[in-house]
Amino acid sequence: MREDDHYWSHVNPDFRRLCYQHILSTENGQKDCHTIASVAPELPCHLLVAGKEGTVCDERSIENMKGILQNQLKVHRYPLAGHSIHNTNTIKFLQTMEYVVKSTR
Repeated sequence: MREDDHYWSHVNPDFRRLCYQHILSTENGQKDCHTIASVAPELPCHLLVAGKEGTVCDERSIENMKGILQNQLKVHRYPLAGHSIHNTNTIKFLQTMEYVVKSTR
């Protein structure tokens, strides 16, 4: 616990390494988008993008996802949020989750 009575935890270093090795620094996401678009074209996909200081999303990658998934992809932007969107813009995050749940009915 921190001095301000809040909890904080860091991402496991092995998990972080694996994310970069298998997800962020690869073409796997692009391949997965193509698979989703061809196998389940009716499946809505939601991309949550933090602000410039916290995002791991590259704008070119987002445009690439849009090109592949087209109308399947709904991009939700949180310009004031850090990487941990649910912690740094909780209200808007919860509104998005409510939208996602209600839109699946």
